[in-house]
Amino acid sequence: MSDEVNLAGIVQQMHQLVSTLSPEQRSRVMRSVSALFPEVERVAAFGAGAESGGSAAYGEIPVAATKWLTRNGVTPHHLEQVFHFEAGKVTVIADVVPGNTKREQTVSCYALEGARAFLETGVAKFADADADALCERIGCRDKTNHSANRSSAGNKMTGSRSDGFTLVAPGLIHAAKLIKEIAGPDAPNVNK
Repeated sequence: MSDEVNLAGIVQQMHQLVSTLSPEQRSRVMRSVSALFPEVERVAAFGAGAESGGSAAYGEIPVAATKWLTRNGVTPHHLEQVFHFEAGKVTVIADVVPGNTKREQTVSCYALEGARAFLETGVAKFADADADALCERIGCRDKTNHSANRSSAGNKMTGSRSDGFTLVAPGLIHAAKLIKEIAGPDAPNVNK
């Protein structure tokens, strides 16, 4: 309880300090504070920052993930076809993944699980058990060859079954392509 009171007091003090500044100055101060604590630097929603009045339909997506989405041309339409965002958690909702073989589909599942973690935390590190469960749900888990299928990801991820895996740059690029492929073309913009 005392932590909540202290946090409220700190927020009130911060508000008093910046309330006399112009909106531009307040924005600069907030960006500077965020730069000092990058673990809390986030945008309100993909495609629109808080200062531009963006919707919070996707919760808060870490800045690193937002940059990755933008750099790879992944749109909100693509995201909503593949992931569900609720209360700071991201879930893979796709029920099929690209790949003609269980091996290719396993790599797709591991890439999507890494993307899910990246969207949720800003770090593309995930537990093997989570990716394994996605493989099971999708129907591509081959009990006999699962380890070999997972290893075929090559340079897309690093790590181990016991310590977890991390998607690296080639894996993040692969994941972005998968997301767009699963989602299909963007829906027409009815506001144009």
